[in-house]
Amino acid sequence: MRFNDLDLRTALSLIERRGGEILKIRRFPFRRELLRIPKNSRSVDVSGCVSVLGGFLDPIRGVLIPYSRASGMDASAEVMLHHVRSVYPKNPDLEEAYRLRAEFLSKLGVEPKLVEEVCLRSTKLWPILSLALSDGVTEVYGVLNREIYLDHIELGRMAVRNVIMSEREFEKIRTVVECSEEVRFDLISPFAKVDLRFMGRTIRIGLDGPPSSTGSISIRNLSAMRELKLDTLIKLGTVSKEEASLILNSLDKGDPVIVFGGTGVGKTTLCNAILSALPRDTRVISVEEIREIEDLNQHGLKHVAYEIRDDREKAVINLLHRNPDVVFLGELLDSGDVRAFAVAHESGFKVLATTHGRSRGHLLSKWRSWGLEYALEGSLLVFMIRRKVSEIYRFSRGCWEPCVQAS
Repeated sequence: MRFNDLDLRTALSLIERRGGEILKIRRFPFRRELLRIPKNSRSVDVSGCVSVLGGFLDPIRGVLIPYSRASGMDASAEVMLHHVRSVYPKNPDLEEAYRLRAEFLSKLGVEPKLVEEVCLRSTKLWPILSLALSDGVTEVYGVLNREIYLDHIELGRMAVRNVIMSEREFEKIRTVVECSEEVRFDLISPFAKVDLRFMGRTIRIGLDGPPSSTGSISIRNLSAMRELKLDTLIKLGTVSKEEASLILNSLDKGDPVIVFGGTGVGKTTLCNAILSALPRDTRVISVEEIREIEDLNQHGLKHVAYEIRDDREKAVINLLHRNPDVVFLGELLDSGDVRAFAVAHESGFKVLATTHGRSRGHLLSKWRSWGLEYALEGSLLVFMIRRKVSEIYRFSRGCWEPCVQAS
């Protein structure tokens, strides 16, 4: 029988009873191709695997196993996928399409994990974006025609060997990015960054293309921030108990704290964990160019967040009348941001900030060229490399003083 002529219940019933008897019609411009849908295969042992959206991640082999493959229902999933793609929302919205399709399958009694996989596959979120949205995954990286990598809270960095960022996958992600009205991605603007909310999660997609790159992606799971509390970072070896205590005590005494290092070393993640560990009812103002830290109100703090892309020095001066206990300045990018940092500290507030710097010498040279070396005075400087605190120094009278960790 032809697949396109069957309703979903009948098709699934045939798969279960006979298998290999359903023909799927794939239409081409000048011909039609009939593909035989095989019967369901045997299930796969997923003990020791980590659950991700729509399937499992095998940390030993470094492979993604769809739930349908693990449960021996891959043929049934293919049949469901064909049918749900005809279920469209009134407005072109990914989340609404997922919801309607999930509702359609759930009414047929399909188990939730299989519903999740099929509905993700029916959108442009499978498999790369679905991995990035999974619990425990903090970031996904990919270069065109290479296997993707991901950072996992428990597994660390690993390659997913059976997920390749092909041109087709790159174009799928590009389509999602270009759905944002504020984003332009072409030869003139080969860099794009957009936030996507889906299934209660938020990810930040960074996309690079020609002529700056042959094609690459970086997808940060901003929702994973809430899983990376200070005790978790201590267990993961990102920061020791002594180092965490030193940072918190310095901030409590009013010493400005600067977390610095290269791109993607975990600066903001550490700052978020430090802020969430502050005493309840602490009043926090965060001023970021792009919002990255989580809503700290859920931890009992009094948090007001601002996204300011222009004159942060002026903004900080205007916000200080709110009398915060702690001011967080995400990413000091230029001299104006550093002056904002100095103003907040000189006003008597506790200040925490991040900035780029390959080394202590590089950081000092950059701030000195701006005539702002004085802003480092008395600061506790936390240097991070490879997602781990490497050194902690205090800058005093133009010198770097190594901090003796508490025993």
